Amino acid sequence: MMGTANQNQEKPLLEVRNLKEYFKIPGKGLLHAIDDISIDIMPNETLGLVGESGCGKSTVGNVLTRLIDATSGSVMFEGKDLLSLKGKEMKDVRKEIQMIFQDPYSSLIPGRRSEPS
Repeated sequence: MMGTANQNQEKPLLEVRNLKEYFKIPGKGLLHAIDDISIDIMPNETLGLVGESGCGKSTVGNVLTRLIDATSGSVMFEGKDLLSLKGKEMKDVRKEIQMIFQDPYSSLIPGRRSEPS
């Protein structure tokens, strides 16, 4: 189907391209924690990563927030290359990016110890 491209089309808020995170395991080689992930998140969208324990969900979040450095790939947030930001610039971006871990009650309400009744 032919059509005219929407000139006002929004750009992704977060663009992740070919993200990889490998950990060196002494005596075992490389653990491929994240292997070639690409995602776009548009403004006002929410992304949930779902998978088995140990599949790399938390590692993806840790790399996106730069708590650990990526082995390779690119991460653009609001047009900024997150993998190249340093110091105060990265600290400022972290105020806008958050992860909510598997136990959302303790993540969203830190004083709450268990799921409400």
